[in-house]
Formats: sequence, structure tokens, C-alpha cells
Amino acid sequence: MKRLLGVTIISLLAAGLLIVSPASAGNDACAGQGEAVTQSNVYYPGLGPSATGTVTFTFTIGGCNQGHSNTANGNFTAGVAGAGNFCGSSTGDVSIDHHNGSWTSAGSMLVLSGGINGAVNAVPNATKGDSCTSGANDFLVTGSVALV
Repeated sequence: MKRLLGVTIISLLAAGLLIVSPASAGNDACAGQGEAVTQSNVYYPGLGPSATGTVTFTFTIGGCNQGHSNTANGNFTAGVAGAGNFCGSSTGDVSIDHHNGSWTSAGSMLVLSGGINGAVNAVPNATKGDSCTSGANDFLVTGSVALV
């Protein structure tokens, strides 16, 4: 319960920062909470195959300013040092409109760079039965990014 409350408070604060930020070409941003769906299941290393295919993320709380889409589309790449993509260690390419970036994950944190800069926290959606032990393809994501 405390974790859910903490995530909710962080999400609301991030969404509030997005709403009060002044609109200009220099501060295109997205912040809030949403859901990411992967094409293949993601497991802890050794419990299943490396994840491949597409990843689609949509904001459900907050969103993007400057008229940008609230959906990010991506693909898993080769994984950290070519080791594959697993819960706690993955890489990929991502885009929001014409802004293109990449991510590298460590634990539940994904650090984004390139044309999309920031950090998000992604955890399996336990309310839908997703787990890195049995395979997850639905993740709850909270964070913020700048579009450059």
C-alpha cells in the first residue's frame, strides 16, 4: 500500500510539473504514469528467453505537452553487451513523434538518451498477473522525459 501511494504521489507531482511548465519549443516534455506492453514476455535471466519485438507505452495519467503524442513506440535491441533483454537488464530504441532515442535498463529503472532524455521506472503489472518469474508483457511505468 505504501509503495502504491508513493508511486501515485510521484506520478501526480510529475504530471503537475508538466502542466505548469511554460510552453516553448525548448521544453517539450512528457511526464506521468502509464502502461507499457511488450510483444514478447520478459523474464528474469535464466527463467525464460530474451525478450524481442515491439514495446508500446501509453500515458494514462499526465502526458506530453506541445501537442506531442502520448504514445511511445519502441523495439528491443541486443541487450546490455549483447546479452539479451530481461527484467532488470534491457536495451531498446524508442520514439515519440519525430523524437528518437534509446533506453538502457538497470533494475526497474530505464534511462533514456538521444532525442528522448530522462528516466522511468517500469514494474510488472501484478494486477494483471504479470511477473518476471512467470513472464511479463504488461508493465506499469512512471517517469518523465525531455524531447530534444
